[in-house]
Amino acid sequence: EMGQQGIWSEEESSLYAEKIKGIMRHLGIMAGDASLTQPVDITQSEYVDSAYNGCWHSDVKVGEKIVASQKLGHIEDFFGNALDEIYARHDGIVLYMASSLSIRTGEALIAYGRPTNQNKSEK
Repeated sequence: EMGQQGIWSEEESSLYAEKIKGIMRHLGIMAGDASLTQPVDITQSEYVDSAYNGCWHSDVKVGEKIVASQKLGHIEDFFGNALDEIYARHDGIVLYMASSLSIRTGEALIAYGRPTNQNKSEK
């Protein structure tokens, strides 16, 4: 799975095109080496919902490696006053997050998880 709500950088678009070509090679539609990446299994995932109506400001990006206690972002009211700060409970990788500025109470802010090959001592 790649991308988030159609918001892709030039680098992500190029990577996506290469992945599609790899699948085509694997299926025999296109000539060449069909080197596919191995999937990553995620364990100990966290799904964080907003406790407030306000504006979500992320400090991380999708796919970024994070460490326990790292600040992931914060919520402000519509006048710029701080309402909440979100911190990682454990090491992991950011899986997805809200891409809109405006967020409502109960809406998903961010999700992250620990890959199965990452133990608690790795960062």
